[in-house]
Amino acid sequence: MDGEPVPILSELEPETTAGFQGNIERLCRLIRADGGVPVLMTMPFSDEAGGFEEAWVELLGQGAREHNEIMRDVASAEGALLVDAASTFSSDPKEHAALFKDYVHLRPAGNRVKALGIADVLQRAKVWK
Repeated sequence: MDGEPVPILSELEPETTAGFQGNIERLCRLIRADGGVPVLMTMPFSDEAGGFEEAWVELLGQGAREHNEIMRDVASAEGALLVDAASTFSSDPKEHAALFKDYVHLRPAGNRVKALGIADVLQRAKVWK
């Protein structure tokens, strides 16, 4: 199979989202059982940043949106804190595209935006004493 192109799926298999959701729910419960506070973060991505073929960007965007909705739903259902980085980065896609190396990987300035988002959520929740 080396050297053969990987076929692009037309849609993601539903099993991927069910497994993902179950794993996130279990992680939240394990963290709580250990006395911790679960903190979930959505995945920012940029259609504008380049780095992937258009067909891949469309498929990856669909998957990222589905997984981000799962993160939001699980955070709500499990009482976890949520850092909605996807919403932050999608508020101005053209401006934020410069923070990405490619579709999902951030430059240092983009990672700083995510870190500040985490700090903000933790401070507002008064997680530490």
